[in-house]
Amino acid sequence: MKTAYVFPGQGAQFSGMGKDLYQNSARARELMDKANEILGFRITDIMFEGSDEDLRATKVTQPAVFLHSVCAAAAAEGLPAADMVGGAARRGDSWRVGGGGRAVGVGEVRVGGRGRGVVE
Repeated sequence: MKTAYVFPGQGAQFSGMGKDLYQNSARARELMDKANEILGFRITDIMFEGSDEDLRATKVTQPAVFLHSVCAAAAAEGLPAADMVGGAARRGDSWRVGGGGRAVGVGEVRVGGRGRGVVE
């Protein structure tokens, strides 16, 4: 049997997203703290306590959904290796970054920049 993981895209954001991962996974906490630093604002504050309107802001939505997926992948210890990953836009990147396939920070900067570029 093959194993596939599918990650969501924009529109999947919700207040409280990732808070359980932050509280229960040292790796997720490390990634979220690093994302706060890279993005230059505390995206975790918005993810954990923000309103729907806050979460719909373009500069927040893309990195928040990506970061949540990365943290879920990073915290998924003990799950079978993926034979395939996918999802909306480039959410397969979430598995590769969260699973340690790339240096921490690469994805956060790219997706964060994508959100900022749309606003600017």
